Amino acid sequence: MRPEKILIDIYDMISKESILEIERISKKTGICDGKSFSSYRTVLMNSSDLIKRKWKSKRKYLRTAFVKQALGNSYPEKILKISLSVDSIVNILDDLFDEKLDTVTKSLLIIEIGKLLGFLNRQEAFDKEIAKVFGGYLHKIVFMGITEKILKETLKGADGKKFFEIAVPMYSVRSMDIDFFVQIADEKLLRDARIFRVLNLIKKDVDDIHHDIESGNETPITMLYRKDKKLLKKFIEKFLKRYSRYIHSMNSGFKRMCENETKNIKKRIENI
Repeated sequence: MRPEKILIDIYDMISKESILEIERISKKTGICDGKSFSSYRTVLMNSSDLIKRKWKSKRKYLRTAFVKQALGNSYPEKILKISLSVDSIVNILDDLFDEKLDTVTKSLLIIEIGKLLGFLNRQEAFDKEIAKVFGGYLHKIVFMGITEKILKETLKGADGKKFFEIAVPMYSVRSMDIDFFVQIADEKLLRDARIFRVLNLIKKDVDDIHHDIESGNETPITMLYRKDKKLLKKFIEKFLKRYSRYIHSMNSGFKRMCENETKNIKKRIENI
């Protein structure tokens, strides 16, 4: 069984635990019994299905899976459900920021965030230390969202060297979305994890070129793709060269993962 499939099954357990808690609340109010709760259950299951489908189709990545792969048997299993819950929250926030969503989808995503925050609050492993990291991470998410929008506007009027100088910090900032998942597992790997995430984001942006153009989500990749495909290839090659020296000096599970992502990116730009 694929690691992602196992993690998605665990996420399903998280969702079911939350649904049971909400069902207990409904019974206390006397508004509905077990039979009439079925309509509530359908809505609550649909909200988690939205994110699970994105993970299964690779439209969204599981940051938890990346960290777990890098650490192998050293990964602290007690934090797994916490990590998956925050993973889902971040993916949902990303959709709320970037995607054109209908009212029903927005409502389901907000419901899912509520379920997850309630679940996190009940976890014994979600101690003061992890709560502090989570609070700081939420501030990073806000910073990332605002910074990305500002840099996108700056990129529109940039060419050549200036474009590259803006795009590099833009991807560096976006790579911070892996921070929480590494910090609660092994903070020493933060630098390596961010470098991996930069490469992973470039690969994702290449894979999502047509989807991003259709949805109006501008990335450095879509901007160059529409302008000049040769420039796009040169941009990516320059990016890979920049990060190759960092990968060479790595001494963690992320090194092999970075090498694999580099190969994946090179294969993809051959077909652009």
